[in-house]
Amino acid sequence: MNAQYWHILQYTPFPGRFEPLPAWQIQAAEWAIGMCRTHYHERAIRVRGELAYTLPDARRIVEYWQKRAPYAEYQLVRAE
Repeated sequence: MNAQYWHILQYTPFPGRFEPLPAWQIQAAEWAIGMCRTHYHERAIRVRGELAYTLPDARRIVEYWQKRAPYAEYQLVRAE
């Protein structure tokens, strides 16, 4: 059975659309949550040049940032 991977998108007021979560935010969340043991993004894969995570990992990263920035909007999109 293949695992499904998801991109994490964050709403940006300018240009007014969802864009991939910046790498520094992903790295900060991974470090704080304890997802990275040897290096950043070890639990992610790259799909079309963007990082993609399994659904539980993506939700953990979004939950981390929702606590720190409750005004921000996030969206999970399946990586294909």
